[in-house]
Amino acid sequence: MVLLAGCGLAAACAEPLTYVPYPVANQYRKQQKPRLLRPGWRLIKVGRRVDHPQALFHEVHVIPEIAGDLVMMSHWKRSQLVGEIACPPADHHIWESLATGQDVEIDLSTEKRGVFATVSCRDAVF
Repeated sequence: MVLLAGCGLAAACAEPLTYVPYPVANQYRKQQKPRLLRPGWRLIKVGRRVDHPQALFHEVHVIPEIAGDLVMMSHWKRSQLVGEIACPPADHHIWESLATGQDVEIDLSTEKRGVFATVSCRDAVF
């Protein structure tokens, strides 16, 4: 019997789980209701994308004046600000449910322009 690349058992060669499991995503989504996060910032929806399943996302609409300021900020400064306003805090239970490589991402958008930036909460919070 020949073993290829040390894969004697199918489970030993299985890819690690990279997508956020549906029950975790669904429970988290139900807990996050659309709401005003602060003046000019509104959480529109929370979900999981089919084409980017390793992350949950929040779509946050901002008013155009805030969007202009965010676009002009450095990546680091924008991440810190968005992390404080829109990301789940470091002690939120969702972080215990997500595996390494999984994230919560914030899609910043305006009603007219759509999404103009995405921020990783894992990078912003930790």
